[in-house]
Amino acid sequence: MKLVEKRCPNCSASLSFDEYAKSVTCNYCGTSFKIEKDASDVENKDDNVPTINVKLVKKISMGVFIVWALVFIFILTMFLIMFFTVFPKVMW
Repeated sequence: MKLVEKRCPNCSASLSFDEYAKSVTCNYCGTSFKIEKDASDVENKDDNVPTINVKLVKKISMGVFIVWALVFIFILTMFLIMFFTVFPKVMW
């Protein structure tokens, strides 16, 4: 759990509360507040989640595709060489 620190709007004392708390009471003036999330809290909510670099994923995908295409071409070439050299020409 992440600990959030804000200022009391009534007395400007420091307020510390859990990020999932719905209300908090100031220890100095005793005022209770409902906690509303602002835009910066919503944006930074998933700081621990890694972001995906789309360009890197596309490059890796293209690299994997090229490797598999080369493997397929190699296997096909070996098959054709074997087929035309091993089998006697009488079959044709």
